[in-house]
Amino acid sequence: MEATKKFTDRASFHGATKTELESNDAGRRLFGLANQAALFPHQGEIFLNEKKLVLGDWLTLRPTDIQDVDVEFTPEYGRFTAGGSRGGFPSLGFVRDLGKPLNLYLTNGDRISLLVNFRLVSGTNDNKSWLEKIRSFANIG
Repeated sequence: MEATKKFTDRASFHGATKTELESNDAGRRLFGLANQAALFPHQGEIFLNEKKLVLGDWLTLRPTDIQDVDVEFTPEYGRFTAGGSRGGFPSLGFVRDLGKPLNLYLTNGDRISLLVNFRLVSGTNDNKSWLEKIRSFANIG
C-alpha cells in the first residue's frame, strides 16, 4: 500500500499494441463483440505520476517515451467493435466518443491502445480524462 501512495492517478486498464489488436483471430473478435476487453491481452492497474506511467506488470513508460496521444478509433478497434453487442451504444449520437480507445504513440514507433476503467455493460471508459493527464505527463500540446 505504501508504494502506491507516490502515484497521483490510478485506475484499471486493458491494453494492447497495434500488432496485438491486428492479430486477434475471428473467434476472439466475435467474443470481443460481447466483451471488448477480451481483445486487449494486457490488464491491470494504470498508475501515473510525474516520472512514470506504469501499465501493471506489462510496461513502464517515461514522459520521453510518448510522442503523441489521442482518443480516436483505429482500424484495429473501430466504432463497430466498440459498440459490440449493445447495438452500437457508444457509436451513436452524443455518446459516440465514449468507447474510443486511448492511443499512445511511442517514440520507438509502436502504438498502444488502452481502455481505462472500461465498463462492460455500457462499453464506456475514462479515456477522455486520462488523455489530458497523459498529455501533461508527456508535455504534449
